[in-house]
Amino acid sequence: RLFPVRSPGKRQDGNAAGQEFKCDEEGVTMPFIDVRVAKKLSDSEKENLKTALGKAAAIIHKPESYLMVAISDGADLWFAGKKQPAGAFVAVSLYGSASSQDYNRMTAELTRILTSDYGVDGGALYITYTPVSDWGWNGSNF
Repeated sequence: RLFPVRSPGKRQDGNAAGQEFKCDEEGVTMPFIDVRVAKKLSDSEKENLKTALGKAAAIIHKPESYLMVAISDGADLWFAGKKQPAGAFVAVSLYGSASSQDYNRMTAELTRILTSDYGVDGGALYITYTPVSDWGWNGSNF
């Protein structure tokens, strides 16, 4: 069963905005996960991280097919005036929102992935969640 998610409607120029956006679960979110890590990653590590994030997105009720990911490695990160050579910052933007329980589970999973597989210091890992009410795609907003 497919559920409509605020159809894009018409663009400002009056032309149809494209196909109606539908998803397979009611109340789902459209996530963007922006990861910044101090460590330099190889292309295969980036690919593996992207795949792990795609699996983790299920926690916030999204399949990888609706997930956008950005990975910035070699980032200069400071906290309290001190450089964090094994630090990371993850910003998760969601079209819609998730429950506090889902955010807690997502934080635990992101921490597990980044500390066990990429050498990030859990004490230098910060994660934010931002619900977004307007998300643009193909010339209009959902």
